[in-house]
Amino acid sequence: MSTSPSITGTLLAVDAPVVGTAAALVTSLSDDKGFFTQWADVADDRDVEVVYSNLENDLDAIDAFEPDLIIGSISGGDSVAAEYE
Repeated sequence: MSTSPSITGTLLAVDAPVVGTAAALVTSLSDDKGFFTQWADVADDRDVEVVYSNLENDLDAIDAFEPDLIIGSISGGDSVAAEYE
C-alpha cells in the first residue's frame, strides 16, 4: 500500500503488489479519482483502490486495509512524516 501518489507510479512500474494508494487532488494531471494520468490506467487494470483522497492523511483508512507493508514519502506534498510514529 502506498500513502504517496508520487511513489505509486514507480511501484506499479516495478510490478509491486499495490492494493491501495492515497490519491492526489483532482486536477488536469490526474483522473477523477486523483490517480496521476501517467499510471491511472495501470492502477485501474490492477484494481488499486483509493485509501484516502486529496492527500488528507487518514490513519484509520490505512489501518482498515490491514497492509503488510506501507510505503510513504517523508518530503513533498504527500509527505506522511508527521504520522510516522
